[in-house]
Amino acid sequence: MRKSSLIILIVSCLFSQVDMNFSLETKYGDGYKITSLGSATPDTSDYRYFENILDINTIYQNNLYMFLQLEYSDPPIYGFNLDGVNAFYLEYNQDKLNMKAGDLYTMYGRGMSFRTFQDQNIDFDNSLKGLELNYDIHDRIRLFALLGQGTYYYRGNPAVVVPDRSLKNNAILFGTEFFTDNFGDFTIFYFENDQELSENLIFSYEGEISDNRLSRELFSRISYQDVREDTVKFYNRTMGWNKSFKWIDIYLEKAWNNYTKILGERVDGSMFYAALSTDIFDTGISYEYKNYDMPYFIQSLSNPPTVSREPSSVLASRNSHQLSFGDEIGHQIEVNREFLFGSHLLANLSLSNRHKGFLTEDYTSFSLSESGGVFSGQWQVDSTAHLSTKNPSFIDIMSFSGNDDVKSHYPYRQFYVELSGWQFNDKFYYKIGVDQYDEITKYHDQINYIPVNNMTDDSLQDYLSGYYYDYYWDIWDDYYTLSNFNEILANFYFEMDYGAPVDTAIISAVNSTFSEVSPILNSLSQSEKNYEKVSAFTIPSQIAFDVNGIGAFTVYVEKQWKKNAINRDVLFPNGEVDNSLSQRETYKLNYYSLSYRHPWDLSVTLFYETESYKRKLGGVNNANHDYDWLGVDLSCDINDNSQLSLFFGSQKGGRVCANGICADLPGFEDGIKITFRSIF
Repeated sequence: MRKSSLIILIVSCLFSQVDMNFSLETKYGDGYKITSLGSATPDTSDYRYFENILDINTIYQNNLYMFLQLEYSDPPIYGFNLDGVNAFYLEYNQDKLNMKAGDLYTMYGRGMSFRTFQDQNIDFDNSLKGLELNYDIHDRIRLFALLGQGTYYYRGNPAVVVPDRSLKNNAILFGTEFFTDNFGDFTIFYFENDQELSENLIFSYEGEISDNRLSRELFSRISYQDVREDTVKFYNRTMGWNKSFKWIDIYLEKAWNNYTKILGERVDGSMFYAALSTDIFDTGISYEYKNYDMPYFIQSLSNPPTVSREPSSVLASRNSHQLSFGDEIGHQIEVNREFLFGSHLLANLSLSNRHKGFLTEDYTSFSLSESGGVFSGQWQVDSTAHLSTKNPSFIDIMSFSGNDDVKSHYPYRQFYVELSGWQFNDKFYYKIGVDQYDEITKYHDQINYIPVNNMTDDSLQDYLSGYYYDYYWDIWDDYYTLSNFNEILANFYFEMDYGAPVDTAIISAVNSTFSEVSPILNSLSQSEKNYEKVSAFTIPSQIAFDVNGIGAFTVYVEKQWKKNAINRDVLFPNGEVDNSLSQRETYKLNYYSLSYRHPWDLSVTLFYETESYKRKLGGVNNANHDYDWLGVDLSCDINDNSQLSLFFGSQKGGRVCANGICADLPGFEDGIKITFRSIF
């Protein structure tokens, strides 16, 4: 009895010093997944998911913290099935010391060189399992260190549901932060990482030769037979500086990197980020700049600032820019200002492009082959040159110039203006915006064909005339000899065998052969283009108002006009263009939602979306379809910490992005979704 009482007393004392809370999110869906909208009857398949994520937060005596995330997903919306622990770490705080062990989610500086995080919405987690230490040796000086390893799962294509690529990281990092009154705040650290790459992972980049410099350089340097597993060595030195002046705030971060190419030699790389913000005449102005130059390295433990706008509206967000974190230059400027009658004006311009663009020049020659007096002709490539294109200027990207040098650098431009505000004693809210998005999403090298011989139709005809003159007169000479040098008999025998006099046979052969060979001679194109461009003009709008005693209403309307240009044009020297393989897709999209929230914490939302789609192939209409999606959501706040939502109907899928990393979520058709969230 005394022993049991002692155990109860000890447990009671322990739990009296423990503070625990739980966060549960359960998602269930059952319906059909839209796998293709390419016809009037879209392809669908059975779709079911069941996700349960429980976060447990425990604090003991205010200095020991434990985080545990349990997940049961079978199947999940996105990613692998999971049944068990998804994330765990312990964190200890004591005076000047902070220590964390387990799954490490952390960031140094702005994350340009090192940032690990988890995002369930896009199934992203690049954490390490290890140990992290922070120690304040002075109020103004902090030391930090990290040691860890982990497997990073990711996708080569955002549309892939389950990650199809992975690599192993082994990292060590240490550095310091120090703070000064007059010179600003500094962050300096050193970071090493070994990336273990499998043979299959390296092979998977072979299909991206035209999409990124990593694949292009790798498979132009090695043959497929030489692919094997490899360990990439990465060494990083990063310095960040932040200073607030009276009229401007400045943040600068620079990384000096040295790393080994995949199955290759060591090279240098760098990354730079700058952010300026100020307030002039009650107008907030911010500017960001990035220059990320690590084209031959797979970014896995960093998440640099995107320096681009991530739209929050439904339709515009489906066109989010997917960054190339190792090969991009970009600018972003944003202006905020209070406007008339309490309204707020926001304007944002984002631009980016890659460091290098490429084109291919094929040096070709025309050759004639003859057999029995019958000719055939063909063009053949004698040599190929892979060249860099001219770097575009800021104005070229700003104006989204249409020349091929600019296109080869994957330009991106997005401009957004928004006006919002509260009126009538904060009872009425409105927001309206305009978004213009333009981006070259794919660019395979333009191929320029350069003939290295000077054969033309005139020179071809001269050559054939000379050839057939000798050919047929040699035959006539044989008849002349056989007829004992009798010219009349020679002409008779020749006409009997060839159906015409010698001169007529020559002219006929020349004309016949010329008519067959000349089209081949003139078939060489001047260039072939292969790129895809997306342009979208979007107008999102929203109003929300509250009616005393009745409830709150929200009306959301968004319209978008979108064009996809899939260019496969072939240009010829005479100015003709063969566009038979080029496509032009146009979309007219409308998204509507009407929401009502009752004072009893009940809400109902009606969603309706339409899409009008047209496609031209080679300038000829070959597809024309209309789609719509209708759904209703019922939500109830069970208490201050719990909410239950039920959705019935259909939803269009689309791209979801977070911090420049994107995933394509499938559409949902004729089903039910249940979501339960609770904190307790």
